[in-house]
Amino acid sequence: MSTRHLSVISRTCGECSVCCDYVSIAELDKPARLPCRHLTDRGYGCTIYDSPARPGVCGKFQCAWLRGLGRDDDRPDRIGAMFSVNTMNGGLFAYALELRTGAIIGTAANMVVEVASATRLPLVVSDYESLPPEDKGDRVAAHVSILYRARSMLGALIDWMSPEVALHQLRKEP
Repeated sequence: MSTRHLSVISRTCGECSVCCDYVSIAELDKPARLPCRHLTDRGYGCTIYDSPARPGVCGKFQCAWLRGLGRDDDRPDRIGAMFSVNTMNGGLFAYALELRTGAIIGTAANMVVEVASATRLPLVVSDYESLPPEDKGDRVAAHVSILYRARSMLGALIDWMSPEVALHQLRKEP
């Protein structure tokens, strides 16, 4: 993975609590897309941040914006999508969670291009309307340099996000 943009910029979450609002946290029995019960009264910030009760997964997680990808204005709560680059089963994957309809091709389009270009990984996009168990509308963005490697994931072409990054339907197994 190219890390030319990761961990270069020093950022803080500020008023953003997207990961606390949208990500499931098994250790807290917190389902996805519901605010964490440990958010402060302001709606951001964590009441157990410095406590041993704070799960390790919370302390380790950093969205792609916090890690330095994108512009300062591309903070997840502002653009309507959260991007992450994570390790799973020994490999890296890039993931985007759309927080409002149309954000990926609208306010978050810059981050789609940035993450797909910087990581050279297929960027799987979980669409806002696509909740399990239906999960029918997901998409994947891919840099042209990985189109061959990512072909098993790529369904129909939706649009070019930039000259180097295309957005496709995510191919679903029958």
